[in-house]
Amino acid sequence: MSAFIHRLARVTRLAGLLLAGSILAGPALARDGDPDRRFGQDGVAFLASSNPNDRLRPTQVAAQPDGKLLLAGSRDRFTPSAPFDPHALGLVVRLNPDGSADASFGSDPADPGLVVLPDLVVGTAMQVVEAMQVLGDGSILVAGTAQAFGPLTGFVVKLAADGSVDRDFGDAGVIRLGGARFNALAVDSRGRIVVAGELAGAGGISRAVVARYTAAGAPDAAFGDRDGQVLLGQDAPARAGFLRAVHVGADDGLLVAGSWAEEDFASDAYWIHRLDASGAPDPGFGDGGRRVFRLPDSSSTVNGIGYLVEQPSGHIVFAGHHEGADGVGLVVGRLHADGTTDVRFGDGTLPGYARVAIAPDAWNRYPSGLVRQSDGRLVLSASYATGGRSQFIALRLTADGRLDPSFADGGIATFDLAAAGVFSDATALTLTAGQPVVAGAAMRSAGARAVDLAVVKLENDGVFREVFDEAPAATSTVVTIGYDELAEGFRGPVFVHGGTTWREVNGVDGAYPDGEPFVAGELGTEVIVEDARMLFDDFPTYGSAPNLLTFGTALVPGANFTVGPLSSAQLDLDTPAVGARLDLVHYENGPWGGIEVRLEAYFHDSLVGSASFTIAGGSPGRDNLALRTLAIEGATFDTLRLKATLGGTYAAPRIMLDNLRLTRPVAGP
Repeated sequence: MSAFIHRLARVTRLAGLLLAGSILAGPALARDGDPDRRFGQDGVAFLASSNPNDRLRPTQVAAQPDGKLLLAGSRDRFTPSAPFDPHALGLVVRLNPDGSADASFGSDPADPGLVVLPDLVVGTAMQVVEAMQVLGDGSILVAGTAQAFGPLTGFVVKLAADGSVDRDFGDAGVIRLGGARFNALAVDSRGRIVVAGELAGAGGISRAVVARYTAAGAPDAAFGDRDGQVLLGQDAPARAGFLRAVHVGADDGLLVAGSWAEEDFASDAYWIHRLDASGAPDPGFGDGGRRVFRLPDSSSTVNGIGYLVEQPSGHIVFAGHHEGADGVGLVVGRLHADGTTDVRFGDGTLPGYARVAIAPDAWNRYPSGLVRQSDGRLVLSASYATGGRSQFIALRLTADGRLDPSFADGGIATFDLAAAGVFSDATALTLTAGQPVVAGAAMRSAGARAVDLAVVKLENDGVFREVFDEAPAATSTVVTIGYDELAEGFRGPVFVHGGTTWREVNGVDGAYPDGEPFVAGELGTEVIVEDARMLFDDFPTYGSAPNLLTFGTALVPGANFTVGPLSSAQLDLDTPAVGARLDLVHYENGPWGGIEVRLEAYFHDSLVGSASFTIAGGSPGRDNLALRTLAIEGATFDTLRLKATLGGTYAAPRIMLDNLRLTRPVAGP
């Protein structure tokens, strides 16, 4: 079968068939991968529409910091006068942490927790949300495509935390791009919105497109050369490109991935690009910023990447599909940061890759989600087509790419959520407090038209669970990470210490306080341990002597110290934390007034908390040292980002820091 037919079949399946759930009895002692029976009813929650003709299908699921779950996809309403035509609108749903519908979300008392988006492109019959991001203030961005019987249009919609459309965003709450499909969505450190997908081109050839918009929903003219757009693959106009995944790096650079079709559409290859923050190809990645490849031992003509995860080490893990003797199957691979294959990954049969066999009676199997646990293990969900009754499937790989025998049955968990019905299918995946949550849809009755949302929350060993549910038995511990025991000197652009990793130092463009621009790396990318004993003479209560941490290019050996410039830096945590306090010393007054210094906390790339201060500028003629502490509490996070901006542009204040105090949960007896 041609790659084009496979792709068409997959689009039809994702747009029309709806997917689902119900639960199996489990053992007395729960294993990783078993249903968490504290959630829903015995680990599974269903949400049905009040209209029995509605078919609900999620494509995305995300966890809020408060434990609530957001699902997004489509509501397709069966219409007797046109029974074979789609009648789908975008859908967003919010569940409480226990799996019940959140009545504070949406405004329809008949369907609490359920929001059907308005008709975004009049005349189109299939409007489906394909991607979602939860913002730090609780608002929600969703992106997707409107098509069928009307003009093909990509869209982005912003919702307030209560589910209402934010009409101050874009054009009355909506961004539209004609002729586009939007398949993936991300938000960078400045709040800019990145979407990836395709633009319909001449002769029916799709052009891969990456578009960036401001936080307000306007095209970002600083990105690409097409009013905020970058078209990929233009050097081969007879070949088509399709993008399914986008990831934002700490420096606001991008990874995008999907498939690259041959001129006759008879074959697809894996396709991945790295772009810098301006949209230009990163020459240090692959061949001029991109890599096109297939599995080394395979003649598969059906290949594509659906999901990306960038590890703290800079390695890139992808989940995709390939064609084998038994149809289309799952593949997971790992690349080095430069795009070359990491041959240490996989089960040993094909270095760099893991082909995972599931559902032996199926013919098409695709990944529907990929997440990385805090311990490095990888969890996937999968969707498949079969002549029988499909079921929910989740699987876990070890950090080096082998099926994890400690998860469910040999690494694979299967749940029949429609035992008396037609099908259940897992179409989305996330982590909440370290526990996998698999979402999909279920046609639970063979005699009804309704398809319900289904969500399963899985057990995960307490060692790897970032938040413990048993609050009375839970305590926390504070770990202080200082630098006094280290030798003074340059520590390199990647600095590993005390279970943390500093990286991506000053890797952004910006402007000095006088307005003169600087480019990424110009401020210096080194992490520096500085002997600052002189500082403690004036500030004896600050931090701990003798060493502080700073950044840049300058080091004055001995007790003299230099306060280095910092525009941005990222700190990855080996173990998630629920609180952080960071002591800083910085210059104020002089040229520094008005610069905002912000500490942001992220969990699995989603912003969950922040703290900031603005540098004083009351005495323009002089500058002096000042002390500050930034603190974040009440959120679980695995990454901290420290950045400085002035008027929305990265700035270059002088900063040193000490005594990072991380609060980590500890399970009670």
